[in-house]
Amino acid sequence: MQFKSSSMAWQLNGLVALPLLTALLLGLILGYQQLQVLHSSKLSISAIEVAEASNALVHQLQRERGRSVGFLSSDERERVSEALNAQRSETDRAVAAFDVVLTRNPPAELLSARAADFVTSRKLVDEALGLRARVDAGDASVGNVLSGYTTAVEGLIDTIGFAVEVSQSTEVTENLLAYLALVKAVENAGLERALGSRVFDLIGRHEFDASLYNSYLVRLAGERAYLRDFLAFAKPEFREHFKSTVVGADVDQVIAWREILTTLPQTLDGQGVRGVEWFDTATSRIDLIVEVENWIAAQTLDVAQAKAQSARLRLIAVAAGLLALTLGGAWITRRQTSRMVKAVDFVSDRLQSLASGDLDLDLTQPDQALQSTETLQMHTGLIELRKSAQAQRRLQQEKLEAAEAEAARAGTLRSIVSEFRGEFESVLSRLTQGTSALSDSAVRLTDGASGTQHRSSTASLEASRSTEAAESVAGAAEKIASSIGEVSRQAQSMRGQAATVSQESGEIAEHFAGLKSMGDEIRSVMDLISRIADQTTLLALNATIESARAGEAGKGFAVVASEVKSLAVQTGSSTENIRAKVEAMVAAIDRSAASIERVSSAIDGLDSQVGIVTTAVDEQLVTADDISQSAAHAAAGTKAASTNVQEVEAIATETNKEASSVRQTVGDLSALVETLEAQTRGFLERIMAA
Repeated sequence: MQFKSSSMAWQLNGLVALPLLTALLLGLILGYQQLQVLHSSKLSISAIEVAEASNALVHQLQRERGRSVGFLSSDERERVSEALNAQRSETDRAVAAFDVVLTRNPPAELLSARAADFVTSRKLVDEALGLRARVDAGDASVGNVLSGYTTAVEGLIDTIGFAVEVSQSTEVTENLLAYLALVKAVENAGLERALGSRVFDLIGRHEFDASLYNSYLVRLAGERAYLRDFLAFAKPEFREHFKSTVVGADVDQVIAWREILTTLPQTLDGQGVRGVEWFDTATSRIDLIVEVENWIAAQTLDVAQAKAQSARLRLIAVAAGLLALTLGGAWITRRQTSRMVKAVDFVSDRLQSLASGDLDLDLTQPDQALQSTETLQMHTGLIELRKSAQAQRRLQQEKLEAAEAEAARAGTLRSIVSEFRGEFESVLSRLTQGTSALSDSAVRLTDGASGTQHRSSTASLEASRSTEAAESVAGAAEKIASSIGEVSRQAQSMRGQAATVSQESGEIAEHFAGLKSMGDEIRSVMDLISRIADQTTLLALNATIESARAGEAGKGFAVVASEVKSLAVQTGSSTENIRAKVEAMVAAIDRSAASIERVSSAIDGLDSQVGIVTTAVDEQLVTADDISQSAAHAAAGTKAASTNVQEVEAIATETNKEASSVRQTVGDLSALVETLEAQTRGFLERIMAA
């Protein structure tokens, strides 16, 4: 058989390539992980860019919203309109920049599940900008402006929140949460700016709008709440930057004017602060907060870009490592495989020569490159193999000579064997006859024994069936007694439970009906108290205004009106708390009534349980039939067992007779065996003497 070194080379290459492939697979997995990190970082970068553009547009819309409210509230519209038009130009530039960012980062690729929300937010911006014509014509109200611009701003803030959903980095997510809290705080500050400007303008005209003032307080509270969220989410360096940035004269002035706004319901004195002054100063403070927002966004963008750059470098390193591993492994594998194949070819050629009988071949290695440890070991093995082949050939020659001597001796043995054959055949004939008789007796004895065994098995089986039938009778009797007792107990229990539950459910239903009626009466009383509290608050507010107009003569009345207003507010708050509790009570009563209805349904279900009891009784009747059948089988099995036992006794008697005949035949066979032994001993002695 021709040895194929090329096949061995492929096998060696395959063995060496296996760990290389494993390393390549691990490298590919590591590379895929880095690709995922790189993709996630790129998504975060795109999301941050969209968030920055959205926030810039939010800031400009907030300013335009405030300018528009100031325009509608001001008596100097020509002077205010210049600032409003300049702000509209800034807003248009922010919208254009936002559209450019969305074009560069399509929402469908950034976050496909939110693509429709991006489109909706953009439409809301267009709708808000559509209010400009109505503002210029004076057809829009302050409420229309606040509602339209605020809806657009909230939609853009939602798009900023999408950046948090896209981010898969813990650090980036934490930064974005702080950023988002600050953005929402600025939105509330922007609304506070617009509402505060309106309040100052009304106070300057000796007017006071309680609803507008309450909206201002809500936005002030909202800004403070989101600033607390920012401080909770922000890193220490973010908090420090905020504290060092949001400071200065404008910030202090806003704090001072907020104190004036807080006391307006009691004083109705704006201390000469004009709405436009408040707006400009509040804007300067908001601009400082926006600087912090932009700084946080820049820091977060740096983090995302650093992660992307790190993932990119790792990916390049993995690719370079895989390339080096592949090329280096291939070169080393080819070099070592080539040397091993040459060595194997050398050994294969010499082995084929030895197999063909050429034991004098030259085993000198012609190639110095084959002088490796493995090759030297194979060369030594070839030399030892040639020595073994030469020794084997000498041994075969000696065996051939011994075989010729043995053939001569075999001729003498054949004549002796011929004489022994005649004597042995005579003895063998008699031995065969005795053996035949013994075989017949053994057959009869075996048949009898088989019959005995069959009958015994039948008797055992029938006895077993009788035992099982008896046990089945006992078990079935126990089941009947237990089932009938259980049926009786269940029937009595169901009757008692049904009567008790029916009576109690009726009483409970009557009680809940009364509670529900009382809840409706209490709700009516609460409505009356709420209306009284609202009227009292309005009267107290009017009294406060009138006392302020009365000057010194009305100060005492102003104190009384303030106390009345406070009591009315407390009454309204308490009434709402009581109303909530009453509503909870009524809801609980409704749920309890529903539970009573389910209890009644459960009582109706007792009929089905009675049906189950009836079915159980029918099953006991079937069990009784099984008991009767089992008893019949037990009787029949016992009778069959008795008959089989009698047959076993007759077969046992016949077996004893056949056993006596077998013993006699065995005696004759023993004598023949002794004769055969004597003849064989003589034959062996003659062979030994030959």
